[in-house]
Amino acid sequence: MNKKSKGFGVLLSFLFLIGIICCLVAESAFASNKQAMTSPTYIEQLAFGEFLMHLNKQAPIESAWNKPVFVQKSGLPNLIRNCNTYIAVKGLLIKEEVEKPQQEQTKVTQPAKQQKYPQEQQPEQPVQTEQPASVKKQVALTFDDGPHKKVTDLILAVLQKHNAKATFFVLGQNVASLPDVLQRVHEQGHEIGNHSWGHRNLTKLTAEELSKEMNDTNEQIYSVIGQYPTIYRPPFGAINDQVRQAIPMTPVLWNVDTMDWHHKTPAKTLENVKQQAKDNTILLMHDIYEESYEALDAVITYLEQQGYEFVTVSELEQL
Repeated sequence: MNKKSKGFGVLLSFLFLIGIICCLVAESAFASNKQAMTSPTYIEQLAFGEFLMHLNKQAPIESAWNKPVFVQKSGLPNLIRNCNTYIAVKGLLIKEEVEKPQQEQTKVTQPAKQQKYPQEQQPEQPVQTEQPASVKKQVALTFDDGPHKKVTDLILAVLQKHNAKATFFVLGQNVASLPDVLQRVHEQGHEIGNHSWGHRNLTKLTAEELSKEMNDTNEQIYSVIGQYPTIYRPPFGAINDQVRQAIPMTPVLWNVDTMDWHHKTPAKTLENVKQQAKDNTILLMHDIYEESYEALDAVITYLEQQGYEFVTVSELEQL
């Protein structure tokens, strides 16, 4: 082999060695670049996570990006790896966070009321299924048209037996003939009201007649017990504006009529009470019929069993 051929062989060998070295360098660079592509930095992971959150808020999409980047093995997409893209996304997120409080402020017109407890930890409110035992229903027993020479005392005995108070609306003409009976009603602590002198329809009377009916009865009551009544019950429950304006006292009607004056049957009196009695009842009876007395014990016993206590009309009106 001449020197020229030998020199050409050495050159080829040198070039081949250079080529091998270049390949090794290139493969090393490629491997390094590949490693860089598959190993995102922590900052890049945060950026990609924020970018996905932004996309999902604006327009949710179906793609591999919906999964957190730190569970992917392929690394960040080239789009996010691009520095300019990252800066643009970050700037968008910052701008959105700055504008968000201002937008929310325009919607809020009144601060929300702070809760004492979190919603899931709100204490349960106790459910009251029945009234406390100390709270009783009340009823005002009232008796009209007395006093009577016999029945009123019988009724007083029943009331005393049950320790029950009542209100008696008396007629002036009966008080005049039986002052001692009215005195016993007063001494036992019952209330006394005016029921006119002779049980006339007050709406049919002249102003002078009306005044005499009521004033004469008031004076008669005062002469016995030393007190003027403050309440009255118009006979038959008949009342109008003229009567109200003429009598400077409190009118009292009723909301349960036992009809004892009509049927005069103790069993029917009790049945009417059972059907109509309710809290704050003003119950109408009469102390001039023996049948009313005969029904009274059963009536009071029933009301006691139902949890009622007995008060005067004025005590009831104060509630």
